Amino acid sequence: MKDPPASEGTPTQMPASLLGESFAKELLAPHYGLYAQVLVENVLYAVAVMVVACLVFARREIRLSS
Repeated sequence: MKDPPASEGTPTQMPASLLGESFAKELLAPHYGLYAQVLVENVLYAVAVMVVACLVFARREIRLSS
């Protein structure tokens, strides 16, 4: 079997700590407003699902034993 050329890179030639390098980088301009909008949207979806579930299960009698 033929070895790959050195220019392609192999796992043994990769930097040792890719996670360390990524955590060392900082966001230059984080968009906290966008994060807040997504958080509020997700909370509203969760509330809507809970309301629908409560309406559905309030109309049905739930029995623990059959």
